[in-house]
Amino acid sequence: MKHAMRYLFLAAGLCAVRSEAVDHYYFKIFGASCVSITSGVKAEVNQWGVYNPSTTQAMDVTCPIVVASQNYTQAYLGIGGYNRSNNDALTCNLNMSNDDGYSLTQVYVAVRKQAGPGVVYASGYNFPTYGQHNAWVTCHVPSNPGTGWSYLTSLNITLDY
Repeated sequence: MKHAMRYLFLAAGLCAVRSEAVDHYYFKIFGASCVSITSGVKAEVNQWGVYNPSTTQAMDVTCPIVVASQNYTQAYLGIGGYNRSNNDALTCNLNMSNDDGYSLTQVYVAVRKQAGPGVVYASGYNFPTYGQHNAWVTCHVPSNPGTGWSYLTSLNITLDY
């Protein structure tokens, strides 16, 4: 009985901490859901995500994100990917604006050239101004420099309100 009461108080304490947490929306987007917005370059996908098949031209993609109309207080963007370019970065922007498209806030994240195998993760955050409840993601995927494709594997987005 003594241990049961201890766990009851512990559970009650955890519930109290959870109830005080900031409300937020969390999105995890697989890179394969992104589409190319670069003329003449078609995004390719496989089990690792979206990649740029071009050996000469970088590719920009847009990724779907549908958010509720809220006044967000903090925006977080994390990306996972492979970057095999020596002179270009795999980058993403989480863009936020008001209904008129003004008062733009951006969260910029970059994955630089990596030496070894495996997904590299990068993250950043920013504080949107009041009234910014439109959001979209754009990413830049380097061309294949002859050493392999660069991939956008995942996007992790958290919007606090």
